[in-house]
Amino acid sequence: MRRDEIRVSPKYGVNPSMEVCFVCGNDTGAILLLGMLAGDKEAPRHCTIGNVCDECKEYMTNGVFLIEVTGTMKAHERTGRYVCVRDEAVRRMFPSLAEKMIEKRIAYIEREVFDKFMSE
Repeated sequence: MRRDEIRVSPKYGVNPSMEVCFVCGNDTGAILLLGMLAGDKEAPRHCTIGNVCDECKEYMTNGVFLIEVTGTMKAHERTGRYVCVRDEAVRRMFPSLAEKMIEKRIAYIEREVFDKFMSE
């Protein structure tokens, strides 16, 4: 099968899913046609493939999203809390990591760091 083809599921057809923003979880307006998944499973109703909605893209022009996570670096889980911080603040708060964070525009931070940041 070529990479640009969709294998149609005998049970679910093109197996659609609604794409949600990687940052905020809001609907992006895109419909993903996933086709045949491993084990011919039904596609999730909502999923993300790493794209960001227009509203979050606008915030990212001048800031970095800090997304709170728990767990380890390899096995972390998002808590649902996030905030967008201006580039200048990122440089002040995270001097050794700032340029990499600004380049990526999204960074995961531990709950303790997020709590401290939000209390100031």
